[in-house]
Amino acid sequence: MEPLEKLELFSRTFENRFIFNLFDVLLCGIIVLVILRAWRAQTKTIPVRNQLLLLLAFSSLGASFATKALSSGAFIFFRYHLPVASFESAFHVFQASAWLLLVA
Repeated sequence: MEPLEKLELFSRTFENRFIFNLFDVLLCGIIVLVILRAWRAQTKTIPVRNQLLLLLAFSSLGASFATKALSSGAFIFFRYHLPVASFESAFHVFQASAWLLLVA
């Protein structure tokens, strides 16, 4: 089991984290657009309350990934380290609220 723990598929550099976070933001944005489209089309498959909860949850997930992408992107493009503690706390607040909304 130990050799599997040391296996890394990619190196965890700022560039890789930035790209993965941007991809996550893109996926959350697509999901938010699909939910908004369903809301505008007045579909009856998902109740309006659940659509609102899904919209808020995926918007929060997108915001959490955007804060991570902003943090790593600032270092890549400007070679400037932003304060990690504030970005980490904002990331965790967005993540916690998103998961609570998804569970609701």
